[in-house]
Amino acid sequence: GLNSPFAQQALRPDLMLALLVWIGLVGFALNAALVQAQRRLFGLAAAVEGTP
Repeated sequence: GLNSPFAQQALRPDLMLALLVWIGLVGFALNAALVQAQRRLFGLAAAVEGTP
């Protein structure tokens, strides 16, 4: 997050795109890990679809 303004000011669109992709991949992986942990810790209580 801190590098993106520097890359933008340096007119480095390639670096901006790489940082954007990296942030997206890290966010996706973190979300998947947290969903797995939630399912493992709370079981069926973690399923949103099963609740009214």
